[in-house]
Amino acid sequence: MNRDVNIAQQDIVVQLRKELGDSEATEHLIDWLLDAWSTLEMLRDRFGEARAMQIFTAYANHPHKSTQEKEREADVLCNVRYVPAR
Repeated sequence: MNRDVNIAQQDIVVQLRKELGDSEATEHLIDWLLDAWSTLEMLRDRFGEARAMQIFTAYANHPHKSTQEKEREADVLCNVRYVPAR
């Protein structure tokens, strides 16, 4: 991984912890984000930047979703709360 990218990611993680607070939900979100970054890096290595981004964002940009559905999903992602598994 590019060292500058890694530093930027660390800065983002620090900022998320500041803004979201010290909670299990925050740590889950950060874990998901780190996994996403790792997945994106593997896709870039395998397919190149443009194709990796196309694959990575395919679900979010699904043509059959209405703007309202996309906005609702974005709102949900911005308000992630931890719900323990039953």
